[in-house]
Amino acid sequence: MTWQPEVDEIEWRKQLAYRMGGEERIKDQHDRGKLTVRERIDALIDPGSFRERFVLAGSAVYEDGKLKDFVARRNVFGLARLDGS
Repeated sequence: MTWQPEVDEIEWRKQLAYRMGGEERIKDQHDRGKLTVRERIDALIDPGSFRERFVLAGSAVYEDGKLKDFVARRNVFGLARLDGS
């Protein structure tokens, strides 16, 4: 028995969450001169130090018992280093 299908499912769900509402919402923020929340976090912290928590919190949409879409909650939580601390 392998856990790979479950691992792949979790990774797919994370990718759905990282869409942040889709390309049109990201474009809308950029058109208004704003960065997305993850872009703002990346600009503030030490590179590569952010460890996001609760990525999979949100609302799932199922069709015929299979996950079709996932809408992440509107908050991003995690830990990071700031100036090496």
